[in-house]
Amino acid sequence: MQIDFKTSIGRNTDIVICDGSSTSIKNCVINHGTVIRVEKDAQFEMQNSYVGFNCVISCREKIIIKSHCEIAEMVVIRDQDHLVDGTNLIKENGYSNGAIYIGENVWIGAKSTILKNTEIADNCIIGAHSLLKNMRTEKNSTLVGTPAKALNTISKKL
Repeated sequence: MQIDFKTSIGRNTDIVICDGSSTSIKNCVINHGTVIRVEKDAQFEMQNSYVGFNCVISCREKIIIKSHCEIAEMVVIRDQDHLVDGTNLIKENGYSNGAIYIGENVWIGAKSTILKNTEIADNCIIGAHSLLKNMRTEKNSTLVGTPAKALNTISKKL
């Protein structure tokens, strides 16, 4: 586990790093009320980024957040779903995991949800309340909605 001294962590923030995980948080601002949980054998990396108030980041496999990302308040980033087979209790079925990659200079709007098997390319904007799951975005895209759909391409660097 590595959390460098340049990282600012707000009050009432929980960061839970389980044994056997690989975690690196460098030069970030993590505002209060945020929960970050990295499970055993998972990989979590975040650098030079901002996390707003009351966000949830839950990592069971792999979440990479590159530099200069702006994650607004109440965003959920979760690389797993519960498995459901219709016969057992949901909590007994385990999880289905899939990596999340968030490229450089990405802005994720308030109350958005990023789920497993999602890759957000560099210079993207994700509108507030959007849902991304099992998708790859193109660079310089603006995406909105539930599920998120591309609106346009940003012609200049943000």
